[in-house]
Amino acid sequence: MRGVNVRDGGGKIYIDGAAAAPYAAGFFGRVFVYFAGRVPRTHADLVFAQGPAPGAGDVVWRYGVEAGNFAGNWYGGGREGAFPADRLFTRRDAVPVDRWFCLEWQFDTAANEMRLWLDGAERRALWRLRDAAAGWPAPRVERIELGFQIFGSDAGAADFSLWLDEVAIDTRRVGCD
Repeated sequence: MRGVNVRDGGGKIYIDGAAAAPYAAGFFGRVFVYFAGRVPRTHADLVFAQGPAPGAGDVVWRYGVEAGNFAGNWYGGGREGAFPADRLFTRRDAVPVDRWFCLEWQFDTAANEMRLWLDGAERRALWRLRDAAAGWPAPRVERIELGFQIFGSDAGAADFSLWLDEVAIDTRRVGCD
């Protein structure tokens, strides 16, 4: 088994162009994650999908962390704050530290929804079903990012260590087994 160690502010892998084409209508993902010692307290991405949507330009779906808890957000216009329906949603659902956990997600363009699972259990508080007519159209996925990118400032952000292992992306749910 080989893992990727992310330190000192982050790093990502990217899937785009022809490699992302099979996932244009949405996808499931799975990664095993280990935060050693602490989770940065600022906003940071773990998984990200981006692509064009009618009337909204580039739309982004993300799951990550905010203040040590799991968080998700979506925004249009290619940047946060550019579209009236932009949202960040967090719950008091702490990110595990000093143990491996299985993180799964689904970005479903056809149903216009985002879903997140931790160790096989769905985190319903972080599920989002959006109505395009209400101001948030789903993107046609053209880019997928996985890793860790910190936004904002955290005095201790440089002293974290994150491991990612057994990454899988598919059109069906992969599971943790």
